[in-house]
Amino acid sequence: MDKTEIIPPLGVIVVMCIILLISLFNNYQQVFNFAFGIIIGSGLYLCYLVYKEIRKRRKDVAS
Repeated sequence: MDKTEIIPPLGVIVVMCIILLISLFNNYQQVFNFAFGIIIGSGLYLCYLVYKEIRKRRKDVAS
């Protein structure tokens, strides 16, 4: 596993932690904000995986 496969999950974790810290100041929205952070982080990670796969296939076709 190289660095390009480790960095996106760390980014997802950072985004979720930031959203959780923000939610601590808004007690009435704690659960919603944390769930929203998980959804956004997971979505970004899935977009990255799709982008990586498309880029890999384009390189295979070009060569």
